[in-house]
Amino acid sequence: MSAGPTTGAGTAVPEAVPAKVEAPRTLRPISWKTPIALSVLGMVSLVVFGLLGPSGRETTYRFSTRSDLLQIPELTLPSRPTVIVLSVLALLLAGLATWLTSQRRKVGTWVPALFGALFIEFVPVYAADVNTALAGVIYGGVLILFMYLLPGGVMGIRRQISGRRRGSQKQDVPAEKQRTEQVKAAGA
Repeated sequence: MSAGPTTGAGTAVPEAVPAKVEAPRTLRPISWKTPIALSVLGMVSLVVFGLLGPSGRETTYRFSTRSDLLQIPELTLPSRPTVIVLSVLALLLAGLATWLTSQRRKVGTWVPALFGALFIEFVPVYAADVNTALAGVIYGGVLILFMYLLPGGVMGIRRQISGRRRGSQKQDVPAEKQRTEQVKAAGA
């Protein structure tokens, strides 16, 4: 009795065990919407408001009023360098979002939130450069405009655009579902 095929010298050759064939894993396409949006907003703020904006003005940050229990002194900063620093910080966040996206990692909610916080600090500085008396009106007007134009924020528009695309394109089938369908097809 032989355990399997033999070579000419009489030694047994082990039978070939079929290797497990795994279905190729489908990777979802990378979404570059967040890094692009943050980069464009950062570049616009740096060029238009920082480099081309008026110079020689100062912005005063008031943290408390005279009636507050804890008195914090006012902080007076030159407007143009402040806008440039805030814009560069925004561009650094855009770079971080780009790097995370290129590594197929989630950007997370804290990057756009921090970017928005920088924007909230940036608008009053620029508004004070335009007209000191109207700084609050300009700031409020910009915020109200964004609330009406972007009720879900920048990410809400991103979701709407991607939702429309999903409706018109075929969705990616996850690798597990593909394997299940292949096994069913092989068994039938």
